[in-house]
Amino acid sequence: MKILIGENIKKLRKKKDITQEKLAEALNISVTAVSKWEREETYPDITLIFPIAHFFNVSVDELMGYNKEKIEQDILDTIKEYHRLSRSYQSTREFITEAYKKYPNDYRIMNIYMWDTVDCADVKDEAYLEHLDEFTSICNRILEGCNDAKIVLDAKNMRAKLLKAQGKIDEAIALYREEFPDLTQDAYQKIEQLFSKDTAEYRYWNKMNIYRYMEFSAMKCARMFWYDDSLTKQEIISKCEKIIDLFTNARKETNESFLLVFEKSLIEQFLILMAAHNGEIDDIARFLDKLLLSAKAETEIVKTDTVLKNGVLVPYKTDNILAYYINHWKTSDHWSIASLRQNKKIQEIIKKYDN
Repeated sequence: MKILIGENIKKLRKKKDITQEKLAEALNISVTAVSKWEREETYPDITLIFPIAHFFNVSVDELMGYNKEKIEQDILDTIKEYHRLSRSYQSTREFITEAYKKYPNDYRIMNIYMWDTVDCADVKDEAYLEHLDEFTSICNRILEGCNDAKIVLDAKNMRAKLLKAQGKIDEAIALYREEFPDLTQDAYQKIEQLFSKDTAEYRYWNKMNIYRYMEFSAMKCARMFWYDDSLTKQEIISKCEKIIDLFTNARKETNESFLLVFEKSLIEQFLILMAAHNGEIDDIARFLDKLLLSAKAETEIVKTDTVLKNGVLVPYKTDNILAYYINHWKTSDHWSIASLRQNKKIQEIIKKYDN
């Protein structure tokens, strides 16, 4: 952060309507020294900071150009812009690196910088080892002084990643087991336990947890199949498609929303994996058709299901889930979707639901 003390001294002196000579005389220093301060060639000696602030009747922070509220707003704006860049799939590395240089002691910026540097769950150990000393230092600073529980947990997470990268796998696993809650101890599960089982509140949060777990399970299920090297990709897709169809048929027969949550989530996860790994266009088009059909059903169900609306669908910021996905496939900047939507088969699927 640029030190503005010379510029501020000049402004305060002119506001007080005194010459450099008068200020120099009051502080018992040379006019040349004051002149150099105001030209920002040198800074006042630290022993003069309080006398200068007292002379102008301002705080030391004000004299130094430190505006706590302005800095806090700048940090918040920086974080907001970082997330905007991230959501639009633009490069964030240079942006957050500059922010870290500007605010090297802000725990929020430190944390984002650290995770942006190694921004993928599949990052190899070498990437962590490359930043071992730097990240260890950041983690230590966060754990020693930060009061934000989520940032502290992120620092512990990074510590475990660094331990694993160094081959200390048992220590990494032990850290997770000791410091991190399991699925039965997370916030939503604890909220559910606030209420008696015979109340509407309990039923609401119980259903919320079912939706969350179905969404989470679908993601894990997709990855379990996709990374099974005993099967070919076509065998994996065929097996997954059969499971999806079973859930679709069960959902239609029972009209249970939680089956739809798993169904749509599994379709979406496989679609993402196929798009990112150059899958066959026929498979991608077929899964996109299934996704939009499920989104259409979800758009109808959310009209009467407040739990679904207030839980799983919050990130979409709309009740029209079908319209969300159509717009996403028509406008997303992500390289995989941007290239796929040029395909005639993909365009036909989108057009089929875009009415």
